Amino acid sequence: MATLTVMIPAYNEEKNLRDAVASVLNAVSIDEISDYEIFIFDDCSTDSTGDIADEIAGANSKIKVFHNEENMGFGYNYSKGLNLATMEYYCLFPGDNENEAESFKDILTNIGKADMILSYTANREVRKFKRRVISRFYNWAINYIFTMNMKYYNGINIYPVSILRKVEIDTFGFAFNAEIIVRLVKRGYSYIEVPTLVKPAAKSSALTLKNIFSVIGTIARLAYEMNVRRKI
Repeated sequence: MATLTVMIPAYNEEKNLRDAVASVLNAVSIDEISDYEIFIFDDCSTDSTGDIADEIAGANSKIKVFHNEENMGFGYNYSKGLNLATMEYYCLFPGDNENEAESFKDILTNIGKADMILSYTANREVRKFKRRVISRFYNWAINYIFTMNMKYYNGINIYPVSILRKVEIDTFGFAFNAEIIVRLVKRGYSYIEVPTLVKPAAKSSALTLKNIFSVIGTIARLAYEMNVRRKI
């Protein structure tokens, strides 16, 4: 049995946050999880996300809420949650509740089978065409640059906290997941890839010029470190 810290980033997710937390609570009820904690990061939302998060936490002592005074991004919230984690394993569950609850439960049943449990979207056809194209190119580019063969880099991934805290996460942008995976795979840690299902999403907050440039910068820096400085 394992213990798990789940970090839920939420920016203007007043319509989805309750269901996202319910999905997590349903998943951590499986026999493989003996204890858990949930961190909700209200990333300076301008709607009622923060109030809803406080209400949810008030009903469950295992849920804690952190309110950012400015919008910090996925990577910052992920790193902050990791620093605060008190359980054995750590993962992120998006506050938009895009991921199917049963799929998250399936991912958790694989804890202990490898150092890293990496999920990939098995039903990409439910997403908009533009997002699918950008996602496939992103995945191909990282695999090509770092001679990898991963199915996906932005899924719900589960890591032992003891291993994850040894990784240099140098970005607050959307490429933090890829940075973690590349570094750990290159260091020889084992992994398994688990299929997961997502719900149709109207819009992705990742597809902005700011985030795209951030991702490009992160991948370029990581490639320089590994291919020029030979630093993993």
